[in-house]
Amino acid sequence: MNNSKKRETCDLQLESQKFSDYLHLKGYSEQTIQSFVKTLSRFKKWLNMEKLEADEIGYKELLNYIKFIKNKGNGQRTQQHAMNVLKHYYRYLQKTEQILENPIQHVEIKSDKRKPLHSILSRDELELMQVKFKDYQPIKNSLSRQFGKNKAIKKRNEVILSLLIHQGLRTEEIAQLNLEDIQLREAKITIKGSRRTERRVIDIESSQLYLILDYLQEDRKRLLTELDKETNKLIFSYGTSDKVQNVFQSLLKALKKCYPKLQDMKQIRASVISDWLQKYNLRKAQYLAGHRYVSSTEAYLGNDISELQNNIKQYHPMG
Repeated sequence: MNNSKKRETCDLQLESQKFSDYLHLKGYSEQTIQSFVKTLSRFKKWLNMEKLEADEIGYKELLNYIKFIKNKGNGQRTQQHAMNVLKHYYRYLQKTEQILENPIQHVEIKSDKRKPLHSILSRDELELMQVKFKDYQPIKNSLSRQFGKNKAIKKRNEVILSLLIHQGLRTEEIAQLNLEDIQLREAKITIKGSRRTERRVIDIESSQLYLILDYLQEDRKRLLTELDKETNKLIFSYGTSDKVQNVFQSLLKALKKCYPKLQDMKQIRASVISDWLQKYNLRKAQYLAGHRYVSSTEAYLGNDISELQNNIKQYHPMG
């Protein structure tokens, strides 16, 4: 290997390491970072082949690069991934003041066809599920202490369901909620940002206020007393473990019994986001969902198309 090639290899390794450090600071997993660096390496090789520098890229060059990827037999998913990596890379170049403007900030690779993510439940169906769960009594015990515990657990689970249905929260976001995140006086909930989602503040519906208030003042305190436990978490397990995965698993099991149409917790979130897209503009739905990229919210538009097609088949069999 001649000196020029050695220098190119060292420069690429150094640039990849700096880009990796940038992604680490952004909170990405090691697996994701490795995938990004590998994709960036392919882009760098293409630049060398075309005798271009990263700061010389414009819209025309990007189209040529996407065409190059496509001609290699790669589908739209790979093309979208490559563009996503480049967006991160050029943000990194901006952050480190190596370029002034991001040449691909507004470039998107559109899918030819949107695939529905989930079978969508209407707002009426979500609210019916909430009513059915409130009336659902899986455990009956004559012992007053046991009955009180079961009643408190049931109220805790009703609070979880209300956060799923009205705020569209992920189960991991519910698990991370602390008491200070619930502002009942202002009727607001603050959801912390994470590697997957952005921080946001969402309204508490009027129908939730008394439910959450009762839980905080009575049922939550009762569970803590019986467990001899101290925690700042809104939701916790009635057991020795601090993990709450079992809470969501048992809740899902109960929900499926009283509302068999439910598939999983993600179906509830997808239904809520689809409902938001019908009520609000795309940017507001993106904010409420906590999506970092508007393309993540746009993906749920496929659910609306699928549901419309299902309705046409149901009510117009010859259509």
